Amino acid sequence: MTPPGRQPELDALRGIMASFVVLSHVSAMTYFPWPAATMPTPTEYLLWHLGAPAVDFFLVLSAYVVTLSLLHRPAWRPYLISRAWRLVPMSLWGILLGLTLARPGALLAPDASSSLITTSLRAALNQADWHGLLSAGLTRFDANHLNPPLWTLTLEMQFALLMPLLIWLARLGWWTLLPAMILGLTLGLKVNPNLWYLPVFLLGTLLAVHPPRLPRRLRYPALLLGGLLLFERHLSGSESDWIRWWAALGAALVILSVQQGSLPWLNAAWLRGLGERSFSLYATHFPVMVVFVALLGHDLGVTFSALLSLPAVALMATFTHRFIEQPTLKRSKAARKAQDQQPSPPGGGTQEPQSPVISGGQT
Repeated sequence: MTPPGRQPELDALRGIMASFVVLSHVSAMTYFPWPAATMPTPTEYLLWHLGAPAVDFFLVLSAYVVTLSLLHRPAWRPYLISRAWRLVPMSLWGILLGLTLARPGALLAPDASSSLITTSLRAALNQADWHGLLSAGLTRFDANHLNPPLWTLTLEMQFALLMPLLIWLARLGWWTLLPAMILGLTLGLKVNPNLWYLPVFLLGTLLAVHPPRLPRRLRYPALLLGGLLLFERHLSGSESDWIRWWAALGAALVILSVQQGSLPWLNAAWLRGLGERSFSLYATHFPVMVVFVALLGHDLGVTFSALLSLPAVALMATFTHRFIEQPTLKRSKAARKAQDQQPSPPGGGTQEPQSPVISGGQT
């Protein structure tokens, strides 16, 4: 039996979605819709709108696999230690790459680069940014000033602390999704924008606590509908945060149908390998891409330089996976094992939760 959090098909989807985030950032080198939207080329439009759906998928998947892990071995202290080992070292590494590669690279990048490069990454770090850096991303900061994908690591750290609440709500039933949406809307606008994602994480938790069973004849239709909802931005072109709730529903349908066996080709070894490296790929690709744009963009063009960075992006992900991600996972398992050896109530301990991409997330 595959242990919770390590389902091969979902590992493969992690890898595919992480690749979508990378491709969206190829577009982000020349197109960024904030603060003032410009008209993207068809290629920029296509690639840019791969990124946000991939992140929405990661967030739902993260809540799903972490909840499965906690249901399997419901002990909170080992879970928090495990989650910290999973997220904090990668966050610190991403911050270091942002400080040493992305920000210096942005200063040398061509003026034809997007405002993400020429404005956000060149901006001085403010007090909130420094608080975020010093807390390894636990407090909210503007990741676009450093390494844009890191915003989702902050989101995951904060929601890791809310998992007891999410599981309690999920045990009450699917109806809790509606008040969570109202609460997320209210608190997201008034208190902390990250709370906008409360229903997104609750949806993944509900999938694990009350998994619907799809009849075989409905698995492919559910997969198709989920894909349409998830990638709706390609049709509407909308950048509204409201779309994230629809996309999260699409992600849930995709996860549900794939988890129940809709796409056996996802068991391919190379896709699982990509999925195992997806967190490293996600957290490290952007600074490498900016360096290539800075060094080659003046002569070869920004987009072509970003494409040329992809082999180096893969090498950085492989290096990170080998020397940072794998060792910290071993430390995480060692910490969990030490907790398991202590006296605990029946069912104590925790299963190592997988990160959404990954873990997960992006601009």
